[in-house]
Amino acid sequence: MIKLLLRSSFILLTSIGIATLNSVLLARLLGLEGRAEFYYLFLPLSICPQLCSFGYAKLSLMLASQHQKQNIRLYSLHTLMASLIFGLIWSGLFYYTLGKVLDIEFYLYLFLTVLACATFSVTVFLSGLNALDEKFVIADIVKFLTPSLNLIGLSIAYYLQVENAAWVFLLQIITRAVELALVLRLFNNLFRKQQYTIHTRLSESEKQYRKNSWYEQLNTLVFNNIDKVLIAFIATKSEVGLFAVAAALALNLQHATQNVISIFLAKFKSVTETEFIRATYKFISIYIVLGLIGLLLCVLLLPYLIPLLFGDEFSDAATIANYLFLRVFLDSASRISSQNFIIFGNLRPVLTSQYFYLTALSIGIITAQWYGDFLLFLQVSVFGALLNLLLINLFVSMHQRVKT
Repeated sequence: MIKLLLRSSFILLTSIGIATLNSVLLARLLGLEGRAEFYYLFLPLSICPQLCSFGYAKLSLMLASQHQKQNIRLYSLHTLMASLIFGLIWSGLFYYTLGKVLDIEFYLYLFLTVLACATFSVTVFLSGLNALDEKFVIADIVKFLTPSLNLIGLSIAYYLQVENAAWVFLLQIITRAVELALVLRLFNNLFRKQQYTIHTRLSESEKQYRKNSWYEQLNTLVFNNIDKVLIAFIATKSEVGLFAVAAALALNLQHATQNVISIFLAKFKSVTETEFIRATYKFISIYIVLGLIGLLLCVLLLPYLIPLLFGDEFSDAATIANYLFLRVFLDSASRISSQNFIIFGNLRPVLTSQYFYLTALSIGIITAQWYGDFLLFLQVSVFGALLNLLLINLFVSMHQRVKT
């Protein structure tokens, strides 16, 4: 299980790094500095995976049970349709709220949002199947390949100095369409070769877990996006511009940890709570060491690579990327550590640590807004994420002492 967790985490963090570069390139091509209204269009790309994951906890439990035969295509289709409807509604709200004219660019925005929501939804279910079969690498391939395709396309557009927003968004739509076609093809091939089964009804303990998971994820959803909305106003006052916000959108906590959590969900029924905590601690220890090594490489290499590839005007992006990497690394470690409480029904420590995190984050937002300093906000958010991780692990240790 540890081997599978490490492989999945490495792929996810690599894809986050690529997605960060994609966001920086996209915002630079569109000239988004000082145009905060465009931020709200990209918000669904952050929220949609979190919305999909609300039903994802139930799916993971059903996959782990495997009592009755039922094709999970129908279940995944429901979430896919829900995400498409979400994308359409959001695009409509974007138009009516900001009063955009019905030009070609708006339609491209709409199609991009809808396609992104669809691909996120399908990829969520592909990720969950990793928990059943350690040799199942389709989800890892998709997570790595599709951001790479996007990076190639955006790099070509950047070096050709394509400044027309319609062409840039058309390129994004083509990339998303290729991604969706690839994911759906892999999805269909998977079910031709092997029939996965799910249990349609959950036990009482599983229903309690799903309820706890809803509470925890709802808090995470709110916390992760309140600060992003306020980042938009901070970034427009800072020298780095709105491309820093676009980079922040690439670092989606739910996307970075959901695959790891799904493996825990599919395995926890066969182990005791003590064994589960021991496995979690072992993985977290390895995860932290590898994350620190990755952070060290980013600190050493990005200040040279980013100006070399994208120009000197991107020198500030290296510092921002390092802070964002550290924050998502700490956040993901906290979420993985908190699964012990969520799975075994003790949600209070998780919410307590999140409230401390939100307090630190609020102080950082107010201070950064006052001084117009985006880096100050990132520094405080990293401190809040570290506080959250320490509190979660402190509560786990106290819980273990009480039980023994």
